Amino acid sequence: MKRKGTGAENKSNALRDTLILSALTILLLIPFANKAFHIDDPLFLWAAAQIQKNPVDFYGFTVNWYGYVMPMSEVMKNPPLTSYFIALVASITGWGEAPIHISFILPAIALVTGTYFLARRFCADPLLAALATLITPVFLISATSVMSDVMMLAFWAWAMVLWIRGTERDELSSLFLSGLFIAMSALTKYFGMSMVHVARGKHFFSTSSSPAAMRKPRACGSLRTNRLKVAAPVIPSRKYDAAIVSS
Repeated sequence: MKRKGTGAENKSNALRDTLILSALTILLLIPFANKAFHIDDPLFLWAAAQIQKNPVDFYGFTVNWYGYVMPMSEVMKNPPLTSYFIALVASITGWGEAPIHISFILPAIALVTGTYFLARRFCADPLLAALATLITPVFLISATSVMSDVMMLAFWAWAMVLWIRGTERDELSSLFLSGLFIAMSALTKYFGMSMVHVARGKHFFSTSSSPAAMRKPRACGSLRTNRLKVAAPVIPSRKYDAAIVSS
């Protein structure tokens, strides 16, 4: 059940709720800014350091992760977009825990607000839905790391928001951005490719049987995301001739 109200009132409420959620996300995560890097964080950091040296050879080095030296492309089971983000941040702020952790508050805010705007389409209290996401323990744990989970899901949530908007309003720009976010989600973590099938299902069930409902933007959007689905995992796997997608 969607929240009812005038257009101006809904926009005002959305802006207010977005600011509240952004502020709460910052307040909850900023105390962990000096948290030591742990778990798989070093893999993303090492890849980021390699990207600064050679941006097109992101996994072109060896690591000792399991007690013996292996190519990074065989150890790392994620695509490189998160490491590119870290490399960009580190080039400006350095490699300290605080600035890098603070930069990862941005995808956390994007995920929480994306959940809010997605929930606005389906429930009467989207603020509560977003707050439930924010205080979920697994979110707080993941959001205080520099791994790819939160960033992937942020792209995923906004891809869904834009896909719904694009199919319902026949907005090619929204469909294009949705396809771009799907690709970025898949290049952050391969689970992001699941969004292609979610978008297809939403398109199938929301399209009426009348010829007028089958407009070109929807068809273009479906074709675009199918191409991105194929292209996203090919980049790292062809680069290093490694079946990292299979993991």
